[in-house]
Amino acid sequence: MSNSCFLGNQVRFSIMILTTLCLSSVLSNILTFNFTVICMAGKKPANYTHSQITVLGNYRPDLDYTSTEKSMLFMAVAVGSLLAVFPCTIMLNKFGSRYVFGALGFLSAFSTFLVPLSANMGFNYILGMRIIQGTAFSGCLPVMGSITSKWSTIKQNGIFIAILSSFLQVAPIFTMPVAGVLCTSKFGWPSVYYLHGLVSMILFSTFVLYHRNSPHKHSFVGPLELRKVSVGKLATFNGPIKVKVSKKVPVAAMYRDPAIWAILVAAYGNFMGTQLSLQFMPTYINKVLFYPVEQTGLASAISPIIMFFVKIVAGQSSDQIKFLSNNLKLRIYNSLAMGGMGVFFIVLGFLNPKSQKSLCLMTLIASTCILGFNSGGFFKSSQMVSRQHSHFTLANISFLNCVCMLLTPLLNELIAPNNTPGKIAFR
Repeated sequence: MSNSCFLGNQVRFSIMILTTLCLSSVLSNILTFNFTVICMAGKKPANYTHSQITVLGNYRPDLDYTSTEKSMLFMAVAVGSLLAVFPCTIMLNKFGSRYVFGALGFLSAFSTFLVPLSANMGFNYILGMRIIQGTAFSGCLPVMGSITSKWSTIKQNGIFIAILSSFLQVAPIFTMPVAGVLCTSKFGWPSVYYLHGLVSMILFSTFVLYHRNSPHKHSFVGPLELRKVSVGKLATFNGPIKVKVSKKVPVAAMYRDPAIWAILVAAYGNFMGTQLSLQFMPTYINKVLFYPVEQTGLASAISPIIMFFVKIVAGQSSDQIKFLSNNLKLRIYNSLAMGGMGVFFIVLGFLNPKSQKSLCLMTLIASTCILGFNSGGFFKSSQMVSRQHSHFTLANISFLNCVCMLLTPLLNELIAPNNTPGKIAFR
């Protein structure tokens, strides 16, 4: 190991930022469909009938998916992720994040490149690509836990969790406005997928070349930074710095811990709200509030931008506030996130999208922004309770996220298949 201490004993932050960008890329690849679904088929002519042989204008009836088909394409991501989340966690524990997450990233990139081709080939082909995208997504939360447990100092857990979990905001901040511009450009909706696939290839190539599974294996990490990262963890130091951490996960003991179950319940509530926003915010803004496609992209990016800063402030303040106990801070931040989201959703349900269009948009944005406090809530709690086994807890959280991804389009199909304002309010 070199003692040059490249980057001034701050290598852990470069790992954190690079990983956040890679996590964002995987989610962005999934979100591409959430936006392009409103522009793939083109504008349906008023005089079009299903019996017509000649297609009018740029309308593509084969890409004008029914409500059921759209729900299937949304749920396909959850199916792929559900099938892969625990095998991925096992491989992550055995082989580390460098090559496992790297492989998942390239899988996400290639499947995204192939979405336009598969869409033209038929519904079953694009459905398959969506399942593969979901498989790649399965490693995101376990990787987040693994990176935090290995690269963060104990005192910086909050900010690490805040930055890494902000991939849930960074992805729509990038994807929504970019997709809005490209969808209406001469390049058309396929360019959205090609650009996202290219960005993923670049990011994950950098990740595989630069990342190491633990600080003591990275040639740029010096002794001082390694000691900072290892303080308070299960580690031993003998001569040249060597770190030994138990890899065996006490599965039974963790499932018997009430604190773990409290984290999982909070995670379920969080991701039901998150998935509702991620999957259907563009549709709500475009089909219910009747904003044009270009404005839909920009409007969809507002809430994740604000939420990103809320998350950073929450993560940093949860580390810095000393006059409150850790348990009390976790409860306050979690209550603000979940309770606030619930209140704003209830208010949104009573607003009239036609006469209160701007107020509806502001309330929708507020309902997602306040979730940023979760970085000081259950996300941080998962790291504090699980320590070096946080990747396992986050694998369970990832499983719940997949369940929410599966349930959200199902509920939408049952309650508001045609995106009518009254039924969406009930949802």
